[in-house]
Amino acid sequence: MQCHRHAVCMLHVALSVDADSTRCVQANVDVCCDPPDNGFGCDYTGLPGGRFNETSGALADVIPFTHVGGWPGDPTWMVVGAVVPWEVAVKTGDVAFAMEHYATAKALVDFMTRHVDPLLGLVTWGYYGDWLALEAVDRPQVTGWSHILAVARLCDLARLAQHHTDVAEYTALLARLK
Repeated sequence: MQCHRHAVCMLHVALSVDADSTRCVQANVDVCCDPPDNGFGCDYTGLPGGRFNETSGALADVIPFTHVGGWPGDPTWMVVGAVVPWEVAVKTGDVAFAMEHYATAKALVDFMTRHVDPLLGLVTWGYYGDWLALEAVDRPQVTGWSHILAVARLCDLARLAQHHTDVAEYTALLARLK
């Protein structure tokens, strides 16, 4: 599969990799919308400043990132970084898997928290909103809930890992968001 977003994969150019390579490597940079583009996966409407100035902890909509969807991904798609480790632990008892992905879940929650709307205190940016709704749903209602879900699952993971400092910090954050 080739990179589809640009005629020449900008990641490959930046890394001096053959643009016709069959893989696109992950990169923790805002590469999808350079220049900004309100196309699929790149609508930054609602993002304070209209642009990400850093993406540490973010996940892409599609992994591995091949310029399909956005980087950072929509909050409702990124939330899987915190939900899946918890659900695997609950459903299978595989605590090791959950702990292996704890740092990813924490970094994701921290990324989302750094990018809240300062007036509302919620994640209001996102690309897709509720694409299954029969009636229009305001995007912040969907993305704000996704942030709350990510924090709740991180609280669960922190309790499971007995990271007491994180339990206290993220439980307080969850209370503020609710």
